[in-house]
Amino acid sequence: RSHYEPISTLFFFQNFPESHMNYFACSGFFIMNRLTSTHCLDLWREEIDLVRYRSMDQKSLTILADRIRDGEITQCRMTVMDLEEYIKYPVENVDLLEMIMFDRYPNLIHVFHTGAEGIDEDTMKFFIANVLELTL
Repeated sequence: RSHYEPISTLFFFQNFPESHMNYFACSGFFIMNRLTSTHCLDLWREEIDLVRYRSMDQKSLTILADRIRDGEITQCRMTVMDLEEYIKYPVENVDLLEMIMFDRYPNLIHVFHTGAEGIDEDTMKFFIANVLELTL
């Protein structure tokens, strides 16, 4: 790589606190520049192809982060951002209802497949209608 080319970079959010997994970051949401992030994406894709089980995106991201940290890979950088108020992972009806009640919505709301059991369909519809300011 030429010294004029920027180092390939991906930005992730830290893993959600409720997670029982100890991964580098949450692979479900990331920010990239499509022109300069391709090297990191290619490296991540190669790791995914080598890992063959359910959480392969998370595991392969952690492996790649370890390779970067250990200095094996130098032309890729991964930055992990704090969750703060940017992203929420609701797992119960009350999580959604509190957002409506206080009229405070994060930039990203992710209902992951293993957490959706605590949210019923009527609450989800009510929440979506409020976020989008729809009339039910």
